[in-house]
Amino acid sequence: MCIAAAYLTKLSNLPLILVAIGVLAWWYLEQARRGKLRSAIPALCALVACAAIPSIAWMLWMKSHFGDFTGAASKARLLGWTAKPFSDWWAHPIFTPSGMWMFLSELIASFWRGEFMWHARTIGFAGMDLFYVLSSVGFVLVAITSLLRKAAKNLSETQRLALWIAAACFVTTALFLAFLSLQFDFGACINPSRERPYFFQGRLMAGAMIPFATLYIYGLNRLLRATPALVLATIVAVTVAITTSEFLANRVAFSSAYNWFHM
Repeated sequence: MCIAAAYLTKLSNLPLILVAIGVLAWWYLEQARRGKLRSAIPALCALVACAAIPSIAWMLWMKSHFGDFTGAASKARLLGWTAKPFSDWWAHPIFTPSGMWMFLSELIASFWRGEFMWHARTIGFAGMDLFYVLSSVGFVLVAITSLLRKAAKNLSETQRLALWIAAACFVTTALFLAFLSLQFDFGACINPSRERPYFFQGRLMAGAMIPFATLYIYGLNRLLRATPALVLATIVAVTVAITTSEFLANRVAFSSAYNWFHM
């Protein structure tokens, strides 16, 4: 049901579903190798039914109402997007250092702070955005590097597998959004646009929030492994800093005569 719910919530959750299917396929292959597949078949059938029936029903409904199984084609037509030929994908600015930085920095920053706007300006602080980007990239790289060191004894095999799954969820979702960014000429659309042709809205990868948080905290823990007492203190400090910055950034809305405080 979780797989079906992920698909029904947002199509950008597709990478998470593929990761889940890959993990399940690996597990069932292991059961087959050990001669235990027969006992696992009832659970597999129940899983397939719970995941497939709602998803297929939704795709058939979309096909009958919008002409395609995901509704993406009709959405693209409505917004004025046109598919680019494959040969034009390689001219996309994401393949330049500045374009890659724009995609990653905005994706990660909006993943943390959201995308609230006030008078056509994004609510937030540039300094906090930079912290979100650098800490996220840094801690995730530390976590993955630690996982690659199989000789490390700080994790059980189950924990290591869970962290690899978390890494796969976060990385594949970001790659999926980058892949989607290549495919369209966004025409007169303002977000994404021809000037900023990226799907870098953090809400599109909200399904990877818990895997990302797990990886982020593990990376922090590995970075401070020499002084474990600092891990909790650092988490508290980051939490306080984020809460304070969000409160200060949103004060312009709090003072508006049109919010619910003044109704």
